Amino acid sequence: MSPAGQLLLPALVLLPLLALLPASWHGGGFDLIGQFLVAAVQPSTDPALIAASLRGIAVTVAVALWSWLFSLLLGVIGGVLSAEVVSRTLWGCSWPALLL
Repeated sequence: MSPAGQLLLPALVLLPLLALLPASWHGGGFDLIGQFLVAAVQPSTDPALIAASLRGIAVTVAVALWSWLFSLLLGVIGGVLSAEVVSRTLWGCSWPALLL
């Protein structure tokens, strides 16, 4: 069997599902889908929801800024320690910088 055929082999599990799903079809979820579509067009302006969203955005921005600062510091420290000039100045040899 070709490699492409081996990759597509697990997809054969979908064939019995295609035969079984139409028989178990029901419209119980159509109301929920309709509510979702209406909410996508006309979102809620509930103050509690807006406050929770703003808190979530603030947490996301704070995590992003702290992560950026941490990676910047690690990059600067790693860059300085991996410089041969700094290694020769601090330890008198260049091999520690070459290891980093």
